[in-house]
Amino acid sequence: MDNFTLEHLIGEISQELAGRSIADVQKRGETTFLILASKKRLVIRLEPQCPGLYLTDRTPDAPEKPNLFSSLLREYLRGSKVDMIEKVPLDRVVKISCLSTPSVPCSPSCQLIVELIPRVPNLVLVDSEGAILASFRHRTKGSRPLLPGGVYEEPQPAGRLNPFHISEAEYEQLIAEGVRQKIPIAKLLASRLLGWSIILGKEVEHLIHQEHLIPWQAFRQVRERLKQEEPAPLLYSEPRAKRRDMPSSLPREVILVSIPLSSKLKWQVKQFSTMSQAAEEFYAILEENRLLARVRGSAESALRKGIARAEALIAHFKDDLQRMEQSEQLQRYGELLVANLHRAHKEGATVRLLNYYDPQQPEITITINPRLSLYQNAQRFFRQASKAKRGRAIIPALLKEAEKRLAHLKEYQKSLGSIGDLATLLAFYQQLEKEHIAPPLEKKKKPSTSLEARKRFRTYLSSDGLKILVGKSSRDNDFLTFKVASPEDFWLHVVGYTGSHVIVRNPDHRHKLPPASLREAAQIAGYYSKARHSSNVAVHYTRRKWVKKPKGLSPGKVLLKAYSSVVVTADLPLIKEIED
Repeated sequence: MDNFTLEHLIGEISQELAGRSIADVQKRGETTFLILASKKRLVIRLEPQCPGLYLTDRTPDAPEKPNLFSSLLREYLRGSKVDMIEKVPLDRVVKISCLSTPSVPCSPSCQLIVELIPRVPNLVLVDSEGAILASFRHRTKGSRPLLPGGVYEEPQPAGRLNPFHISEAEYEQLIAEGVRQKIPIAKLLASRLLGWSIILGKEVEHLIHQEHLIPWQAFRQVRERLKQEEPAPLLYSEPRAKRRDMPSSLPREVILVSIPLSSKLKWQVKQFSTMSQAAEEFYAILEENRLLARVRGSAESALRKGIARAEALIAHFKDDLQRMEQSEQLQRYGELLVANLHRAHKEGATVRLLNYYDPQQPEITITINPRLSLYQNAQRFFRQASKAKRGRAIIPALLKEAEKRLAHLKEYQKSLGSIGDLATLLAFYQQLEKEHIAPPLEKKKKPSTSLEARKRFRTYLSSDGLKILVGKSSRDNDFLTFKVASPEDFWLHVVGYTGSHVIVRNPDHRHKLPPASLREAAQIAGYYSKARHSSNVAVHYTRRKWVKKPKGLSPGKVLLKAYSSVVVTADLPLIKEIED
């Protein structure tokens, strides 16, 4: 998605989302996030190959299990209002400003920054002062580190020119430089002009070579079209005839643009009513292409390896057959050794003996194993002869079977070249799996580890009937706080000492804990800590939703956005421990 297409898309998204409240933030796959704002859904894709964002009308599936980053986004953004959406001029950076609302007064105003830069896309959450709260991808090196607590800085493309300010003389100088360095115009413009893409560069090339315009006129014409023409959501598809290296039924290369392309007049073009609709179909085709490439590559690799194994097995069987033709000779060597035990002349790895099978009885030399006696060598020859005789009966059938399998694999390899549509290719791959030619496309999930299988927290019942959960180790604390506890549950931890995270369940969404339950939970927090033997201990308590864990903190370590404290004795209260 180039700069100008993104600019038109952001205009649409801003009109739809500005002023709406964010209902939820959900994780979709490893690199995709979904922001639900009223009835609108914003998809943010952070794939390194082709990042982007767009609105969708699709009803989302059940949300995936959130990770730490998506949980932080949800905590900060849920309930806030979208104030403004803007794009950094001539760059693929989008800023979504969010304001706190009366429903979530504790959530500060913040800004979600979407960097749609190929190879290094990112999603960064900053506060009203520009301090980084969280980022999808951390960066510790370089001139622009991205770490929680640091100050966010926009990407700064070095040495690039503004395409709308460049003069004719500067442009001609740029073209001359490209000619000297033998750089194609499309690549040159994409690397030296802000916001200019290879697609627009090829449009300039087309006007030069096909319309016979001079370079400056060609560039200026494309530039004026970007400034003056109304955005048109267009999806260009490459003709099948040009894909000679691939099956004709494969999905073709697609290009998403907001202006008509004279360089693609022979391509199929589809116009949409909105840029988001065009973008959604564009990414759907890209996903299908990636899946096709993945399945085809796996099938090709599996067949290639299978054919290589079959060919090696056939060669091995043929070698065995040649050796087995010597079974009679091996039997004769054994018999001659037995007959010459007392008169043979052993010399290292050879032995000289009389050949009784020849009427002249000449002396012959045969190779033996010097570490064995003559009798043992004779037995060795008998065993080899016997094995060779058995092999001569078995190996021809095995060889025939291997040759049949090789022909079968080559037939599959030939068939694969003519398969293009995804449904047929998936069915073909399933057949390869069934015949144990190819491995499964989806790896089976590993069984749960002992840490996940065992009970990771204790459970008590307070005198008010509330469940109190207590972590058993640092990793169990993280699991309890961020995987088990609900945002409205109460969280407690002793101050200044290592110890268990304590969760008090709050199914009724109480604003305060009953005094007895608070005291008992605080006593438990003190008891299951290094402060167990202290007479009085201080314990922090807060809602679970105000407990944060920035990336990089060691197991059990957390940060609190807000909390209160209570002082109690570190004794285990007289309440019942239950099996939950």
